[in-house]
Amino acid sequence: MTIPKDFTPTPGLLTDRVVLVTGATSGLGRALALECARAGATVILSGRNPGKLERVYDEIEALGAPQPAIATLDLANATAIDYDGLAKTIAMSLAGSTD
Repeated sequence: MTIPKDFTPTPGLLTDRVVLVTGATSGLGRALALECARAGATVILSGRNPGKLERVYDEIEALGAPQPAIATLDLANATAIDYDGLAKTIAMSLAGSTD
């Protein structure tokens, strides 16, 4: 499948969807998080730097998009406890997206 170069997602395309974006603090991850939010998704922002995650969170809030979640996680050094916390964040986001 090839996506046309002039593709623009329609508003609401991802409504009632939960999207986990790793590396959400900059570059492609940040851009993807913002676009998913614009398309109506509940975005879970994941990355190592809590301050940067909070800034992207605030950007999404300013869009009027669904409230995002933050999952601070260093994938290179994560433990089972860290992944358990991520699973809980995902579960809470899934529960909130169907209200």
